Amino acid sequence: MYAIYYMGRVNFSVAVPGLGEEQGLDATRIGTLAAGFFWIYSFSAVPVGRLADRIGARLLVGLGMVGSGLMNVLFILTIQNFALSMVFWSANGIFQAMGWTPLMGQ
Repeated sequence: MYAIYYMGRVNFSVAVPGLGEEQGLDATRIGTLAAGFFWIYSFSAVPVGRLADRIGARLLVGLGMVGSGLMNVLFILTIQNFALSMVFWSANGIFQAMGWTPLMGQ
């Protein structure tokens, strides 16, 4: 399960050349996307851990996996709209935090 989560996070690194060449995003916009994900992921860890204590890690990990997959698809579909793609990629950070943080408390 964690390997699937990992693919939903690191695929951005693989996509960076295409984001620049095919989508015309400059380094600043690509860095902004990466930073948005990083900060949201970082700040989500504590609240997600507390939520896992309340509702259970298994449910939260499952919801996070589905949510991360959905955010990856929405990111791809909205890449022409930078602001919207930024929202979806940053939201992926919340769902990614649902994978690691609850498992660490078990």
